[in-house]
Amino acid sequence: MMKKFLEILLSGLVFIFLFVKIAWSSESYIISGIAPAGSVVTLFNRDTILSVCIADDENRYNFKLETLSDRLSVTCNKAGFLTAGRIVIKMYGGIVHSPDFELLPVRQQRKSVSAWISSPVFLEGTESFINHIEVFDKISPMAYRIIENGRMHWNFGADSRAVREASRKSGIPVYPSLGADYQSDIVKTMIRDPIIRKEQIYRITQQMLWFGFEGVDLDFEGIDPSDRELFSDFVQHLADTLHRYGLVLSVTLQPKNVPEGGQDYKAVGNAADIIRIMCYDNHWGKKIPPHHSEYEWVRKIMSFAVSEAGGIPSEKLVMALPLYGHRSQVDGSSALFWSEIVDILKEAGLPESYVKRYEFSLPYFHLRGEPVYFEDGLSVRQKLEIVDELGLMGVCFWRLGQEDPNLYRFLKEWLKGE
Repeated sequence: MMKKFLEILLSGLVFIFLFVKIAWSSESYIISGIAPAGSVVTLFNRDTILSVCIADDENRYNFKLETLSDRLSVTCNKAGFLTAGRIVIKMYGGIVHSPDFELLPVRQQRKSVSAWISSPVFLEGTESFINHIEVFDKISPMAYRIIENGRMHWNFGADSRAVREASRKSGIPVYPSLGADYQSDIVKTMIRDPIIRKEQIYRITQQMLWFGFEGVDLDFEGIDPSDRELFSDFVQHLADTLHRYGLVLSVTLQPKNVPEGGQDYKAVGNAADIIRIMCYDNHWGKKIPPHHSEYEWVRKIMSFAVSEAGGIPSEKLVMALPLYGHRSQVDGSSALFWSEIVDILKEAGLPESYVKRYEFSLPYFHLRGEPVYFEDGLSVRQKLEIVDELGLMGVCFWRLGQEDPNLYRFLKEWLKGE
């Protein structure tokens, strides 16, 4: 009798132990903490997104897991705020220690000033950004490219990290540029194949979250007109996904003054948060003059963009201007940095007075019959009037590290409204 009783008791204890263990496990695998209401908290296992939740009105986020990995981490994002970055979740004595988040607002300026930083002057561009950081409210290092098989090549080295660190200290969001070759077959395949498109959108989102960026700047050029709707769909899906994770989408578009073309201004403008239009190299492959970024041409492009036919909301629209010049013709081989232009004048023994001003303050000179047209602080300041006239979001520069040092004096005056 006693043996039977002990068997029943033992079976009961085993049942109770298993029940308690299951209940304890399901209740103990809780990742919960404080985050700003409306912010998006993303849970990772290694570099794979596991789950996402929105912090509630009581500033709480909550994840419930059936199993617990030792490689879990979380990020917290909200548009208009700096990302909190990725924080590893730790366990002590079987207890999960979830992080709390406090997001800092990004710098707000009445008129936005941003720029791309890229090779071959990445180091110089980084120095320009850090030395004049007070005029900027956004920055885009050229950090990613789509390469073979749709993979993303990451080029975020020591200089890029310096940009990121300086940005965080000054409340400036980083939207790294994601580009591809002009008329890239990889991009064509990506926007045409729904499976590849879905994978790529996930990959982009995962990268921005994992490496602690506030969003991404998409720069796919040479879109075939036959892929117009597919490109718009890609941008819409990417925007929807990024927004779901509290990230911002900026899209860089080629200039045009007609509705037709591979990039649908209106559709892309509705989907994205920021639209940058490249107002430079409009006479590619041709002799100069005319200038590679003429005032009236820039004004015509931006006026079309905000028109009913263009359809881009002015508060989203950014005028992208060049900081370089060209000698003899407009192409990649003739492009000149500011320092090279200064050296040309010095070597020829020519004084600054030798430089003439075209209409709207565009500087130029001739050297042994060859025209040299370029941009300086004054010519850029003249074009900033277009931003004011059309009520645009602001200006973006291609690219830092090759500019006239006087540019920043004119930018500060413009930002002050002088």
